[in-house]
Amino acid sequence: MAVTELVIGALVRNELLLKSCRQWLREADRFRLEVIPLNPESLFDALQERWEDLDGVLIEQGALDRHGLDQLRTQGMLLPAVVLGDVTGEVDYHDAEVHLQADQLEQLPYNLDAAVLRFLERSQAKGRSPS
Repeated sequence: MAVTELVIGALVRNELLLKSCRQWLREADRFRLEVIPLNPESLFDALQERWEDLDGVLIEQGALDRHGLDQLRTQGMLLPAVVLGDVTGEVDYHDAEVHLQADQLEQLPYNLDAAVLRFLERSQAKGRSPS
């Protein structure tokens, strides 16, 4: 049986970080990365156009400001997420997100799996999407 690729939206500014993410996900052979342009004027339109096709998101810490993250939550735009950057223990996007340091990107495929599982578990436990 063929494995279906998961489509992951990348909200990543750093080109080197994005290149590394592509490399590790390509090696896993079951993820496809879709770069979402981080232009503040068109970000939400770009996300909404792709939303139904996305299975998860990578969010570079600092790529979206607090207002942008709040806007995603308010509009119910929640997906399994891996936040790339410092592991601080703080919630950036929602309480089911998984954090990964940039120097540990070889773990990215596993962290995406964990993010999907955690998102589904929290959704079932709450009877709705994580917040």
